[in-house]
Amino acid sequence: MSEHPDRRHRAVPLLIKCLCVCLMPFIALKILGMGYLPYDDALRHVAKAINGKPWTEILVLNPQFGLDHNFGWHVILTLLHKAMGWQQEALIAFSVTFLFTVFAILPVFRLKRGEAWLAALLVTLIANQGLATRFFTGRPYVLSMAVLMLICFLWLQMKDNGLRPPLLWGITVAAITLAVWAHGVWYLFVLPVMALVLASWWRNAMALAGCWLAGSFLGGLLTGHPVGYLLQAVQIAGQAFGQHTVQRVLAGEFQPSDGVFTFVMMIVLAIFARKLVTGQWPSIFGNPLFLLVVLCWLFGLKVGRFWSDWGVPATMVWLALNFETILEELLPADSFRNLALSAFLGMAIYANMINDVGSRWTLHLNSVFLDASKPEIKELMPADGGIIYSPDMTVFYQTFYQNPSAGWRYALGFEPALMPPEDLNVFRSYQWNYGDTRALEPWIRKMRPEDRMILRGGSATAAPPGLVWREGTPGLWIGRLPAAPVKTNAPAAGNQ
Repeated sequence: MSEHPDRRHRAVPLLIKCLCVCLMPFIALKILGMGYLPYDDALRHVAKAINGKPWTEILVLNPQFGLDHNFGWHVILTLLHKAMGWQQEALIAFSVTFLFTVFAILPVFRLKRGEAWLAALLVTLIANQGLATRFFTGRPYVLSMAVLMLICFLWLQMKDNGLRPPLLWGITVAAITLAVWAHGVWYLFVLPVMALVLASWWRNAMALAGCWLAGSFLGGLLTGHPVGYLLQAVQIAGQAFGQHTVQRVLAGEFQPSDGVFTFVMMIVLAIFARKLVTGQWPSIFGNPLFLLVVLCWLFGLKVGRFWSDWGVPATMVWLALNFETILEELLPADSFRNLALSAFLGMAIYANMINDVGSRWTLHLNSVFLDASKPEIKELMPADGGIIYSPDMTVFYQTFYQNPSAGWRYALGFEPALMPPEDLNVFRSYQWNYGDTRALEPWIRKMRPEDRMILRGGSATAAPPGLVWREGTPGLWIGRLPAAPVKTNAPAAGNQ
């Protein structure tokens, strides 16, 4: 009889980890059930999987950017579409749920105490509630975030993590290969290598650098273009950041961060809390994980995605490790009070994430996409081989998602840097002039009868002249060239 209480106590850590594993997909499915639909790239990923054509047949592209930048992710979605028959909604649900779940449960398997990860996630959400939508975009960068956290656990928290080098190298190479194959942004995995160099962990830095380069090459190799795939990723980044005269024309996620004061204060409080509870200061300047956080914060002052996509997951790992040390001092791992604490943290995370502040999960319910399967919309859309000209990227995302197999192309897709130079100049002029539609006149001059221009907001009287405008959906205007006058064979004057 005396063994039963001990068994129950030993089951507490396992129950906590089970709570973590079950909670995360449940939250994702709950949010999807509220009508949530990502607003940008997830839409074009699933449409690309259904379409099955290369980007050169979907977008009007600069010839040097012909490769698929997210090759592996599209392979996965295409296989699901063909094997399971999944259409747009099912593929979106998979994208959001799978990616968030991988990101949100991976640390549970690397920590001794799952409640430390719950605490880190909750504190992060409180520090910046907007990050919840960043975790639920259904885009493959979330997979890269998960791989970064794995690298933080395996390489940056201690010089010897107990894994034999061949196994450690194999896991790391496989993870980076997967991230590069699916996401394409291989060069940013240099950041943890830089953190190891700054901490003077030279052997680890050289070993991780080797794994990074090997994984990047293998990720490119899986696309069939081992050099071109990696080179194009760098070229796209250079083009995206090298063509701006003012910062305001950058995409929102490329804007600099504001210094994330709440995160800085949260880190400071965690440092003092660890000192107060354990009597020891955590390692900072000799800790490559902390140095990675500092690097990402610094680079984020230039480009916000350094912080949101790399600094945030690194910070969450750092917080979880510190919370774990604090909990070891305060609560035994097998205490039932620990189970109660975990239940409280789980409920708080659930309540925080499913709340619909700012209509973040239900905003899509008011959106009406252009659906060419409806006769009244079909007559307004381009003919096969036509081009949609629009300075609004949401027009591409929503229209491509709703009409993945349509026979037209888009002048502006998911990244302006991919456009031919002449079209990019028109788009930049439109941005430079704060959305003045007169900047779109070069597009109008080269439009053909099968082409269309789509503008959001305003009215037909505010649209640029030279086109006939009709409202496709509320607030979305579609312009086409006027019909050519009908030629008649008028009789000669002398025959009348």
